[in-house]
Amino acid sequence: MHKLGIVYIDIAPPTLGDNVAWIPYVEEFRKVNNCEVLCRSKYNNLFKLAYPKIRFVDHIPQEQITHQLAFYSDKEQSWRTLPLQHQAAKQLGLPLSDIRPKIDIGPTTGFKKKYVTIGTESTMACKEWQNPTGWQDVVNHLNKLGYLVINSSLDGKKLNGCMNVDDDTPIERTAKIIKHSEFFIGLGSGLSWLAHALNKKVIMISGFSDPFCEFKEDCIRIQNPNVCHGCIHDTSLEYDRNDWLWCPRKKDFECTKQISAQMVIDAIDKVLSTKKMASNVFEDAIFKI
Repeated sequence: MHKLGIVYIDIAPPTLGDNVAWIPYVEEFRKVNNCEVLCRSKYNNLFKLAYPKIRFVDHIPQEQITHQLAFYSDKEQSWRTLPLQHQAAKQLGLPLSDIRPKIDIGPTTGFKKKYVTIGTESTMACKEWQNPTGWQDVVNHLNKLGYLVINSSLDGKKLNGCMNVDDDTPIERTAKIIKHSEFFIGLGSGLSWLAHALNKKVIMISGFSDPFCEFKEDCIRIQNPNVCHGCIHDTSLEYDRNDWLWCPRKKDFECTKQISAQMVIDAIDKVLSTKKMASNVFEDAIFKI
């Protein structure tokens, strides 16, 4: 096989989900082309141990970049109509297939209490669960089953019966917290991709995107198909990622307002049907996160 030599790959977006989703294609490119890859990503520390044959760097001069992964459209297809992972595959000339990302955070000590992690925040309002009582109802259900709940989002919603990570918690620490949880409940956003890469079962609440966009393996997708949904994929609608309140069809975020807590609770019960119920989780619970 012909060797390309050194290839410089820059993962341009600073967002967690894009970096995690795309990193396995950098490794696939390295293997397929039998080349040395220098890669810059926002989250090098999450990837170094899992992909030891990639050289992770903090900076690549613009003139040296061989491939820059970004949200890209051409005459044939908009990035908005592709699954997230296929965007990286297409830009690197690889088959459009799904590859589960890997994250190795090194040796960790598991917590003594059984708990579930959630992720309540995202980068746009349309990505969040807009049911006003949804998260609290879900936490109440998990508490009744004997589970501690930890909100792993920075500046996450303050919910009764739920602990929050500190707002300055580094992503490596968040990864360790998610790794030792029973499963993860989140949105179509970065922390769900992080949990997926940590081999966790994910319950994903999403209305702005359709199921083809994110991962399917070990994922229970919660969507209400009877209301407005999937706006991110409609290229007739102008997309403004800088508009926090972007709801282009002016439906007041009904895509997730109309996802009931019971829909999520049913998914939780499905996940827990194969697990032994936790007991006395709060007994003597001095738990530092």
